[in-house]
Amino acid sequence: MRPPISTILCVPDELLAQILELALAYPIRSWWAPDFDRFFGTSVSVMLVCHRFRRLATPYLYRHIEVAAGSVGPNFPAASPRATGHLHRTFSQDPSLRRYCRILHVHFAASDSEAPWRMVDDLATWLVGTQHLRIDGAFDPADWDWDDRPFSIRRTVRSGHNFKRTWDFIHTAFRNMASLEEVSIRTGNGLLSLWTVIHNLRHAVHLRVVSLTGVSYTGSTLPNNAFQIRSASITSLRLSNFQDSPENLRRLLLFPAKLEEFSFTSFRLDRTWPWDLSVVASALSPHKSTLRSLLVGSLGEKSGSLTGVDLSEFTRLEELSLSYWATGSEAGTEAQLLAPSLQAFSWSFHVEDQQSESYFDFQEPQEKFLRTLVHTAVEERVPLRKLQITFVPSDYGKPGEARPKEWPWDCMDRVVGKEMRDLGVTLSYGEPTISRKDFLERGVEAEE
Repeated sequence: MRPPISTILCVPDELLAQILELALAYPIRSWWAPDFDRFFGTSVSVMLVCHRFRRLATPYLYRHIEVAAGSVGPNFPAASPRATGHLHRTFSQDPSLRRYCRILHVHFAASDSEAPWRMVDDLATWLVGTQHLRIDGAFDPADWDWDDRPFSIRRTVRSGHNFKRTWDFIHTAFRNMASLEEVSIRTGNGLLSLWTVIHNLRHAVHLRVVSLTGVSYTGSTLPNNAFQIRSASITSLRLSNFQDSPENLRRLLLFPAKLEEFSFTSFRLDRTWPWDLSVVASALSPHKSTLRSLLVGSLGEKSGSLTGVDLSEFTRLEELSLSYWATGSEAGTEAQLLAPSLQAFSWSFHVEDQQSESYFDFQEPQEKFLRTLVHTAVEERVPLRKLQITFVPSDYGKPGEARPKEWPWDCMDRVVGKEMRDLGVTLSYGEPTISRKDFLERGVEAEE
């Protein structure tokens, strides 16, 4: 007598594939050791159940691939040169598996005799169905010939390093991965040439999201023929640790045709250029009719101002996230943040590249600023209904030390009164880092 067929095997392929996708899904940003073991342990177990499971689960096993050129340390076993070699052999023996890759993450480290450069380079031509490409590594400064001659890089030679290979890989990948929708390029040494990046981005015609970390200043301004203005399909641009000039930011923002999301974060204190919110807003003016979401960090200063800022022309802006250190809390400037379609405002007190914020940073002036912002929004019929505060002061206080007049979270609670709550306005913040009782007992009130 034949054993009964398992109920799950009676499920159609389309539904079973969705079940397996949920079982194998794991929100991994990088394959560090614990995540790696957990994810692939589950995947291998599913693959061994039966031929049908293997057939349906195979695409998910090769969907997200992480490899390395050079040693990246023991915490990333999936990206070790040895693992990269095994993966290369698998793709060589069974080319049909290449089509399943959708997310490719490549680490470039200092070159050595064991770095699998050829194997990594092959992936740029094999994994043509990749939609999300992430590059982490070090880069040499690259000089470009901005004319009709073919692609060229004049490498700056550094003893023991060969970061030109990073650019070679990017160059090849952008010309072969026709389905690229999202690209993330991150450097740890701050030597990411904006010229070089743009020259490659021009070849990815379906790009929607671009993230760049560590763009450096090359000593000159982007040439007028670096790209065709308003030609890129990019709708989301995320810049972190941007060390280039305000003028090059302005020119970069002329590249996308219709930008909907922009973020500008993680500044270092030793930056070369003076930045303020008005400079960023001015550079974004070509997208004032399309921008929906804007995030700006502290800009490297602790004395922000809204001088010269007017977001009322950004007619479709719905989500605004700003650092307190970029805005300040000067009375009378609140309305300058009110874009006509604004629905959510986030205010962060996080101090980039410095020690944590203090209890003094959110007191009566900040409370009044937010309260005025909300009331003005109601009066001007701006649909602002959601406020969020990021405020995580470290507890450096000792018994007897000066403390501000009020427990900061009492100030926050007073921002949105009953009248505003009845209109649907909400305010959220994280768990207080100190109780009101401990706050009042620990220090003495600072003198005015």
